[in-house]
Amino acid sequence: METEKIKEYINEYIDGELAFDNEKLMFLALSEDEELRKYYKVCTSSKKIMQLNKEDYPSNLDKLIFNSIKLTGTEVKKSNKNLFFGFSFAFSIIIVLFSYILITENIRFKQDINQTINKVNEQNKKIELLLNSFPAVEVKTSFDKEIIIN
Repeated sequence: METEKIKEYINEYIDGELAFDNEKLMFLALSEDEELRKYYKVCTSSKKIMQLNKEDYPSNLDKLIFNSIKLTGTEVKKSNKNLFFGFSFAFSIIIVLFSYILITENIRFKQDINQTINKVNEQNKKIELLLNSFPAVEVKTSFDKEIIIN
């Protein structure tokens, strides 16, 4: 059990995460146990090999990864935006058509009203012509049984 704990300490030491007190215990155990020294050598050599073979990745790789994650998350939202855009576009077309119908009806009613007004004006002129074509009338009054008050 203690060898497993020391192996964990070795792994933490190689990663640079081991506390100073535990580091003393690890080196003490390494000085006493041949198997732990072999494990330590394997771990350190594998770390050195990985450092030699390690290629520097581009500095903007993190940004590219995060952007690709962000874009995949927004694809769902994009489809919702497309759906919203489609509904709003259809609603706009319906409103435009409804407005066009109302405007044409309004124009037709205005034309009907103007025609009616013109007819009424013509009829008014005819009535005035008829009234003016008759001769002037004189009214003579005759009084029957006149009452005179003094």
